[in-house]
Amino acid sequence: MRDDHELESRLITTGVERLALLGKHADALMQGYSRDEVPMEALRETALRRLLAARIVWRPDDHGGVKLAPRVRELIAEMLADETRRHVNADVGE
Repeated sequence: MRDDHELESRLITTGVERLALLGKHADALMQGYSRDEVPMEALRETALRRLLAARIVWRPDDHGGVKLAPRVRELIAEMLADETRRHVNADVGE
């Protein structure tokens, strides 16, 4: 029972940390979503290391920029899908 509680506690802690990273760097991450590459000038080195370690972003090669991890990209797309549908429906209604 204690092990289950410890696992749950660690999962919650890790989840909160990752969500905080997403929120703290939301502007840069959304720019990465719309441009297909996260602007390096928008992130400090420490932030970049944390985002890479959390697998929120990834670097396809050593010399290139960083991109959103596929699942993060999917999460953002899903969150924006309702807004996109509303916009399309409003345009159709006009």
